[in-house]
Amino acid sequence: LVNEEVKALMARRGFTQVKLAEAVGISQPRVSRMIFKNEFSMPISILERIAAALSDSPTEILRRASQALEKEQAEAIASKAAEMRPFRCTGGGL
Repeated sequence: LVNEEVKALMARRGFTQVKLAEAVGISQPRVSRMIFKNEFSMPISILERIAAALSDSPTEILRRASQALEKEQAEAIASKAAEMRPFRCTGGGL
């Protein structure tokens, strides 16, 4: 979800993959593979540079990603709970 947060920040700040790559000092294909295709994890050193380029902090990016994960988990639990039917005892013997 860190990748999703970075993508949202890029959109809000008007950054393309090329612009972010140039600002961070990495190649555009690496930005694509790391953020958009999720082919490998993002090193904290890169997250720090991305955050700086996007005028944000790594801590805030991670906090928002954590909140999004918690929301997803809560929604999944609520969805599963809604699928479950209450058990009804209709009486009768064994």
